[in-house]
Amino acid sequence: MKGMAKCRNLRISLRLGGDPNEHGQRQGEAMEKLAETLPDDAHYVRQVTALGDRRTVMASEHIENADGMRLVRAGASINRELYDKLVRHKLLKPLDSSLNVDNPVTVTTLLHEAKSLLDREPCLAQIIEMTPHQEPMRVLGAVALNEALSFKLTVCHERAPEKFKHLLRVALASVFLGDHLGLGDGELVELASAGLFHDLGELHIDPQLFAAPRPLSQAERRQIYTHPYVAYLILKSFSQYHPRISSAVLDHHERLDGSGYPRGLRGAAVNSMGLMLAVTELVVVMLERTRSRPDPQRMAAMLKLNMERFGQERVTPFIEVILRQGCGQSDGESADHAITADALRSHLATLGGVLQLPANWPSTPTANFVAEQLDALRQLASRIGLSSESTVDTVALLGDDAAGLAEMEHLVGELSYQVSAVVHEVERRWPQMEVDDAIRGWLQAASALDRAPAAIPTADTMTADSD
Repeated sequence: MKGMAKCRNLRISLRLGGDPNEHGQRQGEAMEKLAETLPDDAHYVRQVTALGDRRTVMASEHIENADGMRLVRAGASINRELYDKLVRHKLLKPLDSSLNVDNPVTVTTLLHEAKSLLDREPCLAQIIEMTPHQEPMRVLGAVALNEALSFKLTVCHERAPEKFKHLLRVALASVFLGDHLGLGDGELVELASAGLFHDLGELHIDPQLFAAPRPLSQAERRQIYTHPYVAYLILKSFSQYHPRISSAVLDHHERLDGSGYPRGLRGAAVNSMGLMLAVTELVVVMLERTRSRPDPQRMAAMLKLNMERFGQERVTPFIEVILRQGCGQSDGESADHAITADALRSHLATLGGVLQLPANWPSTPTANFVAEQLDALRQLASRIGLSSESTVDTVALLGDDAAGLAEMEHLVGELSYQVSAVVHEVERRWPQMEVDDAIRGWLQAASALDRAPAAIPTADTMTADSD
């Protein structure tokens, strides 16, 4: 879809003026660029109309286009037969506000589903049990759901059940962190609400992108980068969620070092609750991806590698509870797969070469961004004993220590992922940029690291299902 039909109900506002997270002209321009790349709403309309084939979905009022022409009468059933009619028009109101569904997701549903999750997932339950003062289930029960958000969660529950479970896990685990950081009762409810809503923007993106068994193209990544902003726009429409909950959702992929998205904020400019969601989601994704054999030592190591991106005070509570509870495999259990010393040494050499910039490195905004990010990664590599400047063969020192080799493989993989993230951020921020030979050569070399993923994928590589 093109023109006015594109972004039909998501383009609620091009600017975020007055919000707590709005800092300066650069952020305003970044949001305008995001608004220009919002996904076509056809994907969400398809999810809604498909839901109507399995559940009773009815129009609670007349559904009209932007010119006032009635498309669907009040009381009509919504199903796949109406998809073409709805997707051809720019709607007067967001679709969620004009629909009802039988047996919608309510707070009671959330509590029932959350209890079922905790009963089946002991590692998550152990983390939740260590919440010092508040009961996460009680906090979840205090979340306010209006009809529109209840409907959207129902779509998620029925059409993307794994995503729905992910939202619940993040909501519960965020209460653990927020309580450790001293949030009050009302703030904990806001944080849990943000956790519950943080990825709802993904419902408006092509679901195939989250299950693609291949590296995503630059254009496809740009679609995924919009999901925090899409969720923000949804929440911004309701005073009960805006600006505190909506701003946390907007910033849940931002990082303290400026390497995140959608605005590339850094330091104090990043919403505090957004950072809490960010580190919580990382922990949750590690649990999701290693559910059969979560390794507390590897999880703790990965969190330590991300300390500067999320802040020590937000990372430490998770490290402590993961190591204290020791959920998952014990130190004596073998790694999931063997890694040869030669393969690891080769991977480490490739990574070391990418971390070093050539002597002819230019001085441009793009080049300076890359140099700053790589300097931080070199310092991090040095602190964990993986400095490319060291003359010590760290791999040789490990000998036949399978556990040690597996641990180093994990650390090298995570550093490689962070280098790849720099590449993707360059492509996102400067999509039409003409680069000189030095930058082009580095981007090509760094892109090869995408073929050597971390042993435990990060939150940014999570996939979600949708039928």
